[in-house]
Amino acid sequence: MKGARAYHQYHPHHMPPVHHLESVVRNAELFEAKWGYRTMGHWLYAFKVMGLIDDTPDRPIRILRRPDAADLALTGQQGHQPYTNSAAVIRAIEARAGEPAPVTA
Repeated sequence: MKGARAYHQYHPHHMPPVHHLESVVRNAELFEAKWGYRTMGHWLYAFKVMGLIDDTPDRPIRILRRPDAADLALTGQQGHQPYTNSAAVIRAIEARAGEPAPVTA
């Protein structure tokens, strides 16, 4: 609607949204069933590196464990950030897990 205003109530959040692990996995699977591929790949990748899920292609995503306090601390919005940056958090997750960063062209 032209000229409409939208308001958003501030709330701290997580990137990737580990606090919504189950719904992200469910939505990715529903999307894949309809469109043939999984959406939210960057979040699924982060969940996999964190050891939260098994995201083996051509199989249902399996949740291996729930996020713990360390996962929430790592992914949570920091006081000095207006928002959390997915790429920065994924680099931190890779470093914590000893994973090499993916090569991009």
